[in-house]
Amino acid sequence: MKRPKALLHVCCAPCAAGPSKSLADAGWEPVLFFHNPNIHPDSELEMRRVEVDKLAKARGFGLISDSSGKDEWERTAGVLGPGSEGGARCRACFGQRLGRAAFKAAELGIPAFTTTLTASPHKNAMMVFDAGREAALEWGAAFLEYDFKKRGGFGESARLSRELGLSRQDYCGCRFSMDRPGRKK
Repeated sequence: MKRPKALLHVCCAPCAAGPSKSLADAGWEPVLFFHNPNIHPDSELEMRRVEVDKLAKARGFGLISDSSGKDEWERTAGVLGPGSEGGARCRACFGQRLGRAAFKAAELGIPAFTTTLTASPHKNAMMVFDAGREAALEWGAAFLEYDFKKRGGFGESARLSRELGLSRQDYCGCRFSMDRPGRKK
């Protein structure tokens, strides 16, 4: 029996390692979707893209890489400035990226989408879910509400990323998070 596809918005390979496995274990065929116009600098974006490709190849998952959206991200999230992690800028950023994921799922005829953003203990799952629901309403693809950090999910992602030799980073990716307190430099 053919498994239904689910588009998995991927912020980075380490955060995707556990969620992609969880989706596959739940009966979905994950298609990784790398769309992150928030990531700064461009060298970081490229390093993350390479690592996601490495994960997709290691697990045999499809991968779609979408480099569009930098200008839109700047207009919706970037203009909100530094602020604290988890504030209005993050809400706008989630909305922009999940909107693009919902659009891509609908465009490709993939019935459902979700995101690895909830794999991080630094991301508010309810804020991510709100953005996903809004995008689902706009584009018609179902949003799968998985909080991937729950039930040991964050630890499983870390374990799998070590097992696969995936490069890890210590900031969400946007230029504002590069200077957050406690970040290794």
